Amino acid sequence: GACAWQIKPREQYIGWDDKQRQRGLHLIVNQARFLILPWVRSSGLASRILAGQTQGRGKLEKQHQQACSIKQIWLYPIHPHFRKILCA
Repeated sequence: GACAWQIKPREQYIGWDDKQRQRGLHLIVNQARFLILPWVRSSGLASRILAGQTQGRGKLEKQHQQACSIKQIWLYPIHPHFRKILCA
């Protein structure tokens, strides 16, 4: 699905400034849910992803207050040179 306009931990992980984010946001994919099946084994799975938390604000919330539930952020780059591509 479409990704959130701004998520500070995501931007920090990628290394984006505001202009880079605006240019590269269309390259980001959002998955609201995912399933890790019980038989999937991946050593170091936690070190392969970044986890952080949203601030619980909806994308149209203008008062900078928590309006939604706080959610976890999990990032998984699908290209080995994702920073070079996204920050160009």
